[in-house]
Amino acid sequence: IFFYVAAIAAGKEEVETLSNGVHWLVYPLFQGLSFAASLYVIITGVRMLLGEIVNAFVGISERLIPNAKPALDCPIVFPFAPTATVIGFLS
Repeated sequence: IFFYVAAIAAGKEEVETLSNGVHWLVYPLFQGLSFAASLYVIITGVRMLLGEIVNAFVGISERLIPNAKPALDCPIVFPFAPTATVIGFLS
């Protein structure tokens, strides 16, 4: 929806200039799908990284600070508030 609003605000000629021959109403769809796929890849990568690295830090933190909890923001918040996460990302 954001990409269509921006495309309509920019106008047909400007979108066709940027799209390199793609129809001006199809281009925002492709850009939206590309953004969604990129966001999914980023979130999945962050979850995988945290799944591996949190276990290492838990062992260290138990010795230094017993009962400490790891701070996880984006992969924890995104499933519960995807709209807020995307709006924050766009901001």
